[in-house]
Amino acid sequence: MRAFIYLPFVLSIFTTVARSQHTNTDGKQLVKSIDSFTKKNFYKWLEFEEMTASHIDNGAATKFDSFRNNSFVKAFTTFTEQQATHYAAVRSSKFAQYAAPPPALLALKWDTTGQQSPGSTISHMDLFAVAFIRTFDPSTIAQITNSLVTADMFTDSSRDKMFAYYSKRDLFGIRIYARPIDNNNWQVWAADHFMALSFRFDAANGIVSAVSHTYMDDPAYAKIQWPPSVAKPANETERLRQDILTEIWNSYPANAVEGNSYYAYRDIRNEQVTKFHNRQLARYKPAREEQLRLLDAPPAELTNYKELTAPEDNLLQHSDSTYNAATLLYAEQWMQTLAIAAVSYFQIDTKIFAKRVQRNAISGSKTYARRLNDNEWEIMTISARDASSCIWNIKTGYARNGRYWVSKEPGA
Repeated sequence: MRAFIYLPFVLSIFTTVARSQHTNTDGKQLVKSIDSFTKKNFYKWLEFEEMTASHIDNGAATKFDSFRNNSFVKAFTTFTEQQATHYAAVRSSKFAQYAAPPPALLALKWDTTGQQSPGSTISHMDLFAVAFIRTFDPSTIAQITNSLVTADMFTDSSRDKMFAYYSKRDLFGIRIYARPIDNNNWQVWAADHFMALSFRFDAANGIVSAVSHTYMDDPAYAKIQWPPSVAKPANETERLRQDILTEIWNSYPANAVEGNSYYAYRDIRNEQVTKFHNRQLARYKPAREEQLRLLDAPPAELTNYKELTAPEDNLLQHSDSTYNAATLLYAEQWMQTLAIAAVSYFQIDTKIFAKRVQRNAISGSKTYARRLNDNEWEIMTISARDASSCIWNIKTGYARNGRYWVSKEPGA
């Protein structure tokens, strides 16, 4: 696959990166500036979206220049230059929470050949700064970069190996580490149970560069002891989140599972995470409440949106409710879960949904919450192209009354 396919693809990854983007005062002001920019340049974005879609699987090197000369990309570059100081400050405050990598990881051999290949994604990573317009935390950036780089590593003949890698990576997570290089630049490491990649990230302009990765099947890699990603959790919610991620990471079995199936590995992970949830249940309610109190109450009604759900619909009937109850701490995470559930429940064309996600990623969304009783909250997210809501029991973690709307705007 060529890099052109990744711009639409990379924005779709935002649906799977369930991470709250709560920020400080400086961050909220930056978000307002981003909102203003995307609203002003939305039609330029639509032209860029159409352009990227028309070049899927087109590997002509000259097309990279046409992407860079696109009117939206030019406007975006100007915007990030104007907001560079704010971007650097907000992102650096997030990056500073992360731990340094284990020394044993730095001692391994690293492959840098992708940096010299003109046709590789790695050599054109500057184009993907657009995808990070609303991203401040290194975990999202690292996970997306990991997906882009590993897609270049696997050939068509190794497709089965690729799917096996992705499934286990997504089941057991990625360890993220970071340390500053200078005022704006950070070195970031993203490690799963099979390989790690490292890259430089410019917090001011959102550009990833100098990407390298370890070699798969390096025997020294399996011996590394991995510390938690976040060394300085910002609050109790983040502290619990890191403990959950550590539990997920540690649930990876030391020996191969019989049959080596996705479901066998998933069951092992879920069993361990459920035990953690039962042991730590008292921590969940205050951690969730800490974040919900920061949100405005949802509007009384939605205008310009059409609801797809009816009272008898059970939108979450095929979701893993037990795993969700044990792992979801932020309202935004539930909203992403509901949107994905709607795809299968209403048999929404995946291309239509992907485009919806892309536009939401650019235009942004807002999440709301209202307390209903001691344990239950109504939570809602309204995005440019869709909206979703549910009633969340923050003590047990389970949700009910899932609802989903789509915008009445043409093309939604």
